[in-house]
Order: sequence, then C-alpha cells, then structure tokens
Amino acid sequence: MKLNLNKITLLSVLLSAAAGARDATAYIPPSNFQIAQLVKKHKGLKSLRVKTRITGPSTQIREIGYFDAATKVWKARFIDQNDREIYAFERKLGAADSLASLLIFETSTDKVLAGLKTSGIPVVPESELLALPGEPERRAIEKTSIARLDKKVGWVIGDGSPALWVLKDEFVPLKLLFSGMEVRFEETKNVRDFPYPRAISIYRGTDFVLKGEAMEVMASPDLADMRAIKVDGLPAIPSNLPAEERTLIEQWVQWIR
Repeated sequence: MKLNLNKITLLSVLLSAAAGARDATAYIPPSNFQIAQLVKKHKGLKSLRVKTRITGPSTQIREIGYFDAATKVWKARFIDQNDREIYAFERKLGAADSLASLLIFETSTDKVLAGLKTSGIPVVPESELLALPGEPERRAIEKTSIARLDKKVGWVIGDGSPALWVLKDEFVPLKLLFSGMEVRFEETKNVRDFPYPRAISIYRGTDFVLKGEAMEVMASPDLADMRAIKVDGLPAIPSNLPAEERTLIEQWVQWIR
C-alpha cells in the first residue's frame, strides 16, 4: 500500500497539533497543591549521605555530603582528583539556603512557598485562592502551563523566567529558572521513598556551568562521619586552590546547597 507523501506530512502535522492541544487543555493542579505534594515526599527522611561527582568545563571534583533531617543541617567536604580534601562547609536549611536545597529537602510547605515567591516564582497560596469568588478567578490568577523537557512533561509555574517546572504526576522538581540560571533535576529516583535527583545540571543561558552526578545515595547512614567533619558555617574557600576548583565549589554551594 502506497501513501502520498503530502498526505503523510499533513497527517503528522494534524497529530502533532492534536497532541499540543491536549497538553494545552490538560488539567494543571494549583501551584500550592503541587508544592504541598512535592514537600510531602520529604517527611519520612531521617538522614542522607550523597557522594557526588561535580564536573565543570575544565575540571572535576567530588562532594561527600550528609544531611541530618532532625537538625536540618547539611555538612560536606570536597575532594580533588588526587583524593585530597580541599574544602568543607556546613549549612542549616533555611539559613541563606538555595532554592534547590529547599526543593530537595524542606518539609515545610510554607517555607518552600515563601522561598519561591521571594525569588519571583508566582506560586499562589491556598488562602489567596480561597479568598477569590469562584473557580474562573482562581484559574485566572494562576500562572501555570504544561511544557516538555526532552521526553518529560512538566507543570510550569511561571511565565518564562523565573519559573519552576514540576514533573507531571510525580511531584518532584524538574527544572528551575531564576537569576539568569537554569537548574535541571535529572532522573529523580527514590531511596527508601525519598526522591533524590541522580544528576543536577546548571546552565547560564545556553552555556554549560556544571553537572553533579550522584555516585551513591544512602538513606539513614551512620552520621559519625558527618560529625567527624570539623567545620562551622561557610569558611572562605582557600585562595591557593586552582581557579577552576574554586569556581566549581562556589557555584555548587551557591546554587545547589
């Protein structure tokens, strides 16, 4: 059976348009509900250890990090390619933390909503929606849509940048756009029901900044090794480190931790 090439092309266009129409009219949960479901996935975590390989345009380092959910403290040390410790830091969630860390670890919906709103991402708290007279007004105030990243479908909160993409039906972060940066949360998988991205990539516009790949993720580890990291807060990064390593540490701590 032979089909006319023009008919095949027309059929493809019509099918693509139909798929786009389905996406455009699909139901999108309210932004506050999306965030509440995302945060709900964090509540069972007690502690976490993550070993991450961080690759930049010209060099590579590793982070060995620990999170204690009881104290909300993340503590980590960085290792160079010669297995030498080059830096360590400690940060308490909620104290000048990054948006990425809130989206990965925070257990308070209100704190995540506040962090997103402060960064210009137009999440709408439930109280604001309920104060409106009806469903049309509630839909109108939400700035949400559906878009695709590679083969994944995301609910998008925001128009352009800043914006947060939430993986459809999974309620985990997919992409974050703010301050000229793009943070991608790739291949999120569960460790004892706690979702953690197996890779986090950062771009500045179209320029690649870095990629952090989780080599090992362990839930409920022994925190003796965490306590053995003797550091308080965010010390200055040693000036004698190569510029490429200093930049990787600065960017990873600023945008992810």
